[in-house]
Amino acid sequence: MNLALLVNGFPDRERPHYGVFNQRAATELSKHVHLTVLVPMAMRPGRLRVKEEEHEGISVMRVAAPMIPGMDRLNLRLFHAFLRGPLDSCLKRSDIVHSVGVEFAGLLAAALGRRHDYCHVTQIINDLRCLKRPGLDRYPFLETLRERVNGIVCNSRALEETARRFFPGTSLVRTAYRGADLACFSPDGPRAAALAGRGIRFLFIGGIPAYSGRQYGANTKGGLTLMDAWRRAEGRLASVGATLFFGGPGSDGGRVSGWRATLQHPESVLVGGIVRPQDVPGYLRAADMVLIPSLEEGCPNVAFEALASGRAVVGSDIGPLVEILGDGQCGLTVKAGDARAWEDALVALAMPDGIGRIRAMGAAARKRAETLYDHRDYARRLLEIYREACGSAG
Repeated sequence: MNLALLVNGFPDRERPHYGVFNQRAATELSKHVHLTVLVPMAMRPGRLRVKEEEHEGISVMRVAAPMIPGMDRLNLRLFHAFLRGPLDSCLKRSDIVHSVGVEFAGLLAAALGRRHDYCHVTQIINDLRCLKRPGLDRYPFLETLRERVNGIVCNSRALEETARRFFPGTSLVRTAYRGADLACFSPDGPRAAALAGRGIRFLFIGGIPAYSGRQYGANTKGGLTLMDAWRRAEGRLASVGATLFFGGPGSDGGRVSGWRATLQHPESVLVGGIVRPQDVPGYLRAADMVLIPSLEEGCPNVAFEALASGRAVVGSDIGPLVEILGDGQCGLTVKAGDARAWEDALVALAMPDGIGRIRAMGAAARKRAETLYDHRDYARRLLEIYREACGSAG
């Protein structure tokens, strides 16, 4: 099987951490199919229009086109116009194209597919209902995608609701959890020294990313909610030695440093910036609890990684997180966007008498990851979906 994996991001020399989850999927898929990763990129001085390379044993084709920040619908048309020629030979020999991120890669693959007879599977990784206006119904190539898509992969069962709402005519809609590498993410191994402390150590690595196209913007990952909750609770948290590692995109900027400077106990908060993927396991092991206060998620990878690391998770009560955590034995959920509810949860968990409960949840977390979220199952699940999609296409 010749597979073209069309992705919005993939690691390169300039951004070695960008799209690392696409790289992990490609690595597993390449063990079973002849794979080429296609990466649309923005034109810039010094960047080649077309660049073909091997990246850690994976064939990658990067193709540049004009891009105007904030003009998503226009950019789709520009990429379609500029990528048709360069990608023609690769798409022509592909049996199946898997586009990751329906609102860009999926629409682009559908438009490009007018010239080729490939089977197309698109992947929903975000809740499309949370796009800022105009919504997906105003995007170009949507009707082409609806008519020609052979299957839809969803990062969670919760996203299947999104899929059925936007693609009512598509019968093949399946969930495939990305999961975690259970050997890499495990309770045993080195721990990040930065999280040392005498009380409960909370870890947050979602940051305050500049998601201008999403409904909740910089608070999509709940970083602003967490900042407010910590400010409210900091006196009680400091009294029992609780600490917070606050990392992720934008966490090393002025907004977070300014917030920390206003705290009465800034020594209880460590601001860490983006944590490199290779360092994440050590940070998870060093934490007692992992915080995921997101207002929107497709299915957060850090949740899988935290569970595999034997760490309890406190997540927002949004569909994908409720789904991942299950019956509550390995974590708990708090009302999304409610700083007071998060304040109460942080204080309750930080109390000395809660450590036994936290450790029990961590042990249950590892068992749940071993049972349900082994990353090796992800590639196998995708292959099953490919075969089913190709069968329906034929």
